[in-house]
Amino acid sequence: LRTLAELEVKTESKNIIDAMKNKSDDVKDVAIHAILKLKIEEASEELGSFLKNQDFTKSSTLVSSTINTLAELQSGKSSSEFLENKLKDKTTSLDLRSSIALYFGKIKDNKAESALIEVATDESEDITLRSYAVNSLGKMNSPRSVSELRTMLSKINEAKSKTEIKKYSALKLYVISALILLGDKDILKDLIVYAKDYDSSVRLRPVKQL
Repeated sequence: LRTLAELEVKTESKNIIDAMKNKSDDVKDVAIHAILKLKIEEASEELGSFLKNQDFTKSSTLVSSTINTLAELQSGKSSSEFLENKLKDKTTSLDLRSSIALYFGKIKDNKAESALIEVATDESEDITLRSYAVNSLGKMNSPRSVSELRTMLSKINEAKSKTEIKKYSALKLYVISALILLGDKDILKDLIVYAKDYDSSVRLRPVKQL
């Protein structure tokens, strides 16, 4: 399987897809890599079937790889509804919910817009997961999320303690980037303020965007 992928032997697509039914997770893992490398569009159905039989309550590199591969295939949207439900389900492991949030940004499926906004604005959610949801909203060009993102930014800016400021630093960067992608002109004055931020990683982003 590795050799077929490296030599880009696309005539063996069926055998590569069939390898997803192998009992060995190692074989499945290499098959997923080959599908991604060769961009085997017809594999999306088998990848989707594989996902539906997995336990999403546990972190799994194999499941994450499958989600990431579907995100790179044009036919990968076929698993969108199933994965949206898994994103909403808080019993789904954090790692897998993060992979799903990024998946929607790559396939740009606006049907998941509400689910992503809900995750992004939920202060009880993990900061990294919220950041990935924000990132995907920007990539999918979600005009409906602009007001929500502006509200988020205002709340982040209200943070006073160094601990809170540091905690929300990454999320702030993602919100700024998303608003720029969404063409929010009001962010310009904020960029000038953020270019003077005490955190050098925060300063760098607005300088580049300006």
